[in-house]
Amino acid sequence: MNATQQLLDRYQKAKTKRDESANVLEDIGRFVWPASQDMYNDINQPEGQIRTQPIYDSTAIMAAQRMASGIFSFLMPIGVQWFQFVAQDAVDKADTNIETWLSIASQAVQSEIWRSNFQREMFTTIRSMTVFGTGCISVEMDSDTKDIVFRNYHYGDIFYEENQKKVLDVVFRRIRYTVRQAVLEFGLRNVSKQIRGDYDKGELDNKYEFVHCVFPNDDRKSGKLDDSGKKFKSVYIEVMAKKRVKVKGFNEMPYLVGRLDIAPNEIIGRCPSFDLLPEIKMLNDMKLTFIEGSENAISPAMLMWDDSVVGQPVTGPRGIINLRPDAPAPVPWNTGFNAALSMEAIKEEQRIVKDGYFNDLFDALEDQRNMTATEADIRQQSKLVILAPMVNALQRELFDPLLVRVFNLMVEEKSKQSVPLAPKEFDYDVVYQGRLAVAMATLQANATETHLAKIIPLEEIWPVIDNYDLDEAVRRSGLSSGVPGDLLRTVEERDGIRNKRAQDAEAERQVQLAETASKAIKNVSGTVEPDSIAGLLSG
Repeated sequence: MNATQQLLDRYQKAKTKRDESANVLEDIGRFVWPASQDMYNDINQPEGQIRTQPIYDSTAIMAAQRMASGIFSFLMPIGVQWFQFVAQDAVDKADTNIETWLSIASQAVQSEIWRSNFQREMFTTIRSMTVFGTGCISVEMDSDTKDIVFRNYHYGDIFYEENQKKVLDVVFRRIRYTVRQAVLEFGLRNVSKQIRGDYDKGELDNKYEFVHCVFPNDDRKSGKLDDSGKKFKSVYIEVMAKKRVKVKGFNEMPYLVGRLDIAPNEIIGRCPSFDLLPEIKMLNDMKLTFIEGSENAISPAMLMWDDSVVGQPVTGPRGIINLRPDAPAPVPWNTGFNAALSMEAIKEEQRIVKDGYFNDLFDALEDQRNMTATEADIRQQSKLVILAPMVNALQRELFDPLLVRVFNLMVEEKSKQSVPLAPKEFDYDVVYQGRLAVAMATLQANATETHLAKIIPLEEIWPVIDNYDLDEAVRRSGLSSGVPGDLLRTVEERDGIRNKRAQDAEAERQVQLAETASKAIKNVSGTVEPDSIAGLLSG
């Protein structure tokens, strides 16, 4: 079996594994993100297809979108430095040159991200994770403009494998190119004879399936470098013709797949939609029942004796019912529908769905009016930490490799323009400074501040403050509360200011001592000696 067939077999196995949950995912999409519900995406499926599943309640749609917006805004606030590169080793952290270089690199990456299409593509990726549990975004550099380009992909077209460490290191992306798109992407001489024939006949809209396979370059690990010599190998295959149409390589995985949560022994991502699907379906049925009941209450059926009216009765506005002599008047049919009770039940189900998508965390102060600013801040921070496990997983699986790839692409292509050469080789981490990251770090800061407030009154009895490193406590509290790191002076700057202040105070004290000594000499002798301190000061 040749290498191309082996890749196609792995691709089909990955599709089969994911298709086991495709029906559930489509059911979720139908009620939570109707425009993205199709997980199969047949190549002959017409575009702009109208979905026939009626939606009577949009609570789940809006709640999932609100959750995605909250995660994006609280983790990556626009216009704010929401991450920082920091050295791993303690010695490197103390190196001023490394600290300065990392600060420049962080600002350069931040600037590059915000001037790109990152916001739209990343928001769609996060929304995919809140609806389907998994989202995928790619990071590339435009070969012409040298700009970083992000692109989100529909979950239905992404399939992947894990290695022995449960890390996603193999990604298959299903692509449907028209003849024209395939020729533009791969070149006419690289595609199959069938596509070349369609191109010659002018049938440019015919679609063909391709798959982009990205996987670790095992030849590189064994020392047998292929043409690319990269860490990851990239192969484009025309599926029907079983033909490789493009081969290249990447230093990092270009596809970043994020999973909001995973269940034991599973590879697919999980999210609140899986657990809330029964509630969402029931809420949709309840809303339909409410609509039907309201229509019956507003325009009820009429009860009347047979042949008690003349002709067809008109029961609409300004309608006329002609009764026969001595016939009883028609009466509306009372179904016993209680609109108020039904609406209360619907509101309770809507609240359950909203809370299931953590909307209460992002609206922590919605029902609170009478509280101090400190109480409001503590309440919101304590609620946001509930998302800490999910956010930490996203940072490690999605955002860390994304930022590292952006940075490496900039270093490769733009090193002379935006990022100077590093002072030396060293390892670094990513530290996040958005509101969600701050909330996870604020609990310790709040505990420190609360404890200090308790023990300060005891300082009059015993020097208990000596137990605290107040400088470090202040710095940590500031960073945890969201104070930008560049507003805090370095330890060297702080100590320099203190030393100068101490020197100025000492100089002032010496002057005061000299003045006091001069007055003392004059009081004793009544005259000033020319070579005395007083004489020198006065002369």
